[in-house]
Amino acid sequence: MRSPACKYQQPDFWEWTLGKQDVWNDLFVPPEQLRQPVFVNACVADEQRVLLDNNWACYPNTESILGFVQYIFLPTVFYYVLHPENDRLMVPIQSTTELLEMVYSSESPHRLAMSGFVFELSSIWQRSGEQQELALRHFCSRFNHYWQQKGLQLSLNIFCCAQEVALYLKELIWCEELFLEEFGYSYAQLDELCRRFETEPFAKHLLLNWLNTRVSSLT
Repeated sequence: MRSPACKYQQPDFWEWTLGKQDVWNDLFVPPEQLRQPVFVNACVADEQRVLLDNNWACYPNTESILGFVQYIFLPTVFYYVLHPENDRLMVPIQSTTELLEMVYSSESPHRLAMSGFVFELSSIWQRSGEQQELALRHFCSRFNHYWQQKGLQLSLNIFCCAQEVALYLKELIWCEELFLEEFGYSYAQLDELCRRFETEPFAKHLLLNWLNTRVSSLT
């Protein structure tokens, strides 16, 4: 079991971090600190409000991703859903109690599902290692499926290595000729960049830049 004192489990840590750096679409720590990198793709696509916000980031471990989801992603997307007058995303830094209060005080038809997601995510902190990763993947799958059924694309996907990201993108666009045309890389070139990601600091920045400038606008 992880200690409740873990910095990623503290709202103050995320408020402080937001004042210093972009937590949505970059390397969360310097390249040399990415010993067990985990990628996260967080997307909000809303045709009615003409919004597309699709971001790729890389975090140092599953626990840091869990903190991002609980204290950045969920408050952001839930606030967006609960305030249909907004046409842009806002990031309210909230404790779990404050997030639940915001949800319960609303009249949204999604409030029971939202609170369920908050409780499910909170329980994942009690796990560690592979079990934590598997539980977070299951959470993402259920979360994405729920909102897809409601006609609103709030999606969250995690990938535990660069090669897994490459496989995911190849499955999205299975025609290599179209992949090259849309993304500017052949399958082989992407595979090579993913291999370099493991050992070269510059390749880490290059891959994240490519994901956020070429891929995020098309997926």
